Order: sequence, then C-alpha cells, then structure tokens
Amino acid sequence: MGNKSYVLGVDGGGTKTVAYLAEVSNIAGKPFVGQIVGRGSAGPGNPKSAGIETAYQNILSAISCAQQESGLPFLENQITAVCVCLAGAGRAQDQIEIEAYLKDKVAADSILVTGDIEPIQWAAKFEQEVVAADSNYATSPGEDTWSRCVTLIAGTGSIARGVMPGCDPVRAGGWGYLLGDEGSGFYIAQTALKNLCRLADRDVRLTSMHQALLDQIQIKKVQDLVGFVYQSQRPQQLIASLANVVLRFADSDSEAQSIVTHTINAWADLIGSVLHQMRICDNYALAISGGIAVHHPAMVGRLLSSLEQRGIAPLTCKVVEHPVHGALVMAAKSISKC
Repeated sequence: MGNKSYVLGVDGGGTKTVAYLAEVSNIAGKPFVGQIVGRGSAGPGNPKSAGIETAYQNILSAISCAQQESGLPFLENQITAVCVCLAGAGRAQDQIEIEAYLKDKVAADSILVTGDIEPIQWAAKFEQEVVAADSNYATSPGEDTWSRCVTLIAGTGSIARGVMPGCDPVRAGGWGYLLGDEGSGFYIAQTALKNLCRLADRDVRLTSMHQALLDQIQIKKVQDLVGFVYQSQRPQQLIASLANVVLRFADSDSEAQSIVTHTINAWADLIGSVLHQMRICDNYALAISGGIAVHHPAMVGRLLSSLEQRGIAPLTCKVVEHPVHGALVMAAKSISKC
C-alpha cells in the first residue's frame, strides 16, 4: 500500500447515489487522479426529495461499498479529500449541514459538499480528455476548452449552469417538479400520464404506449393511478422512472413524438437562458448529464440541431456517463486549497 493516498467522489441524484475511490498524488503542483480502486452505489441521495435521513444512509452505504470493493484496510489519514455532489443541495446552508454530518462519519482531511451540477463540467473534461485517451488528469490538455462551459442535467429533474473565467456561475431551471423541471424524466412521464387520464375521462381506447405505462406499474385500471401516485412516499422518482417507457415509443406514437419535441425545446430553452445571462452565444463547451440524455443519444443530436438553428451551437459537446468522475476531480483540486 505504501504512501499512497486517496480521494473519494460521491454523486447523489434523485434515483441513485454513486461513490468512487481513486488514488491521488500531486505532480508539479497539479492534481493527479489515478486509478479508480473502488466503486459503490445505493439509492437516491437527494435530501430534498428522498428525505435527509434516507439520503444520508444512501451516501454512507455507497461510500462503504466503494471502500469494501477496494479491499484496502483504510486508516484515517489515507482519504485526503472527499467531494460529495448532491441534487437538492445547491444552497450554502444545506451544504454546511451535510458537511457537518459527514465530518462525524467519514474520516478525511477535507470534505467538500456541492450541488449535483457543479461536477459535470469536470467530468466532461475528464471523460473526453482522460478516459478516452487512457491518460492522467494531471497531464491532460485543453483546460481552456472547458473553462467556458454550459452544463445541462436532464434526469429525474432538469437544470442548466454556465461558467466562464472572471464571472460568477449562472443557472436556469432547477425549480423542482412542482414549479418546473421541464425537459426532465418527471416531465416526460407526467405529461404522458396526464394524457392517459384525459383519455380515461373520455372513455377513449388507450394507445399501446398508455397500456405499456400501466403494465410497467402493474395496474389494470386507469383509476388505480390515484392510489399508486398519491400514496407513494416518493412520487417524483416514481413518475420519473416511467420516462423510458414513453421514450420507447418515440418512433411510433405521435403523443410520444410530441413529448420528445417539447423536451428538446425545453433543454434548448434552458441552455439559451444560461447563455443570455452569460452574455454570449458561441465559443462555449456543452456538457450534458442525466439518464435521459445518456440513454437516448438521438435526443442529444436533435438538441444540437435545435441549438444550431437558434444560432447558439456549442464548440464541442460531451454527454457525461459518470458525473462522479467530476466529484473525484473536484476532490483532488480541493487538496491544494486545504
């Protein structure tokens, strides 16, 4: 084991929490994220939607799984820095409270807590320039490419963020499922379920897509949706989980096609709102994360076409498969600030 030290990155969203443990060293004053030695996962880590106690349990469970997979007998001084990035933890007060809790549970020299959108920029750079090249973070080129970046999360919820040198970050969306989240998994499935209820009111025969939705949740009568949704302790996640059923019919069902079009427009609107606040329309990199974008690349292609039509196309675009990579990078970068 030698004198190696490690960084821990955690990404917690509305559906799952992922923790990665990686070797870290310092080369010429720059952070070096080395081999990933342990990975762990658990349930949702969003303290707002899952509840604070459930989120805490899942965070600690994912960390424990990552440590167990590594097979290393960890001492207190081996985890140099931890970065925990959570949906629903965008406010400074939330981050302070979560950090205080984790300091009593996780042995590390430093702990950083952020929202879930902050690591996407770094994960995009890491996956495009490091993972693809099988090289090291410390030696990867192209820092300027991702320093002027717009990030879009299209998962259970939706939000966009913009960063550029010399300016404060700006945001659009992220209002949650009661006030916004257009373009999210929740929005996609909720729209289809609302239409399903309208068909039932008119005693109209259900489409194949609507029947597939009912089959997915093992409900025979539309009227049973009321109990299914309103008695759920996690209605946001429950509904969002049905988005992939809708998207399976994107090539064959006119309603699904309409929902997809509205979703892509919502994504473009979020990006446009961020660019407006940044006072730019080009020369930026686009990083996209979330299950909807990752599992449906054709929708990303349509988004890029929409942005080009609006005159706000990015220089480069990366769909981030593992946002936790960004948490690792942020943990490593925080070492020099300790």
